[in-house]
Amino acid sequence: MKPLVRSRRPTAYSEIVQHACDAHARRLAELKRAEKHIRAIERDLTLLDEAKIGYDVSEYSMRLQDVSDPTAGDHRAKWALHISAGVFSSSGDRLIAGFIGLGWIVESGRTTANFGSVVLRRPKTQTRIHLHGGPEYVGSILPKGGA
Repeated sequence: MKPLVRSRRPTAYSEIVQHACDAHARRLAELKRAEKHIRAIERDLTLLDEAKIGYDVSEYSMRLQDVSDPTAGDHRAKWALHISAGVFSSSGDRLIAGFIGLGWIVESGRTTANFGSVVLRRPKTQTRIHLHGGPEYVGSILPKGGA
């Protein structure tokens, strides 16, 4: 049996710098994979910013996510750009409402007692975004039978 490899935290200055460089390279690669999706929604992001509706561009946002139904027999990846609203949960509802106000339609979503997520799609395209919001708001915008 192969022994477990235990990772350790960087302790030397050079290891800490290398760790930061590796994390930066991973983030740039993640943004490069999402570039087509980000460029497709640049105008919408500008309009949301002008309307003072916040969104996050940190490491937890602006990344591709497979939003396909895992229970479907034919599992084809359905990619969406995950956009985080930031630290405040009420911002998520405003962000979702902002995209819907720009003409995006609700494709799917799910809610639990404390959590809601929704996939929005730009009409007549395959451009999708994945957003988190409050369960009450997300539940109210989901198509009937979609929660």
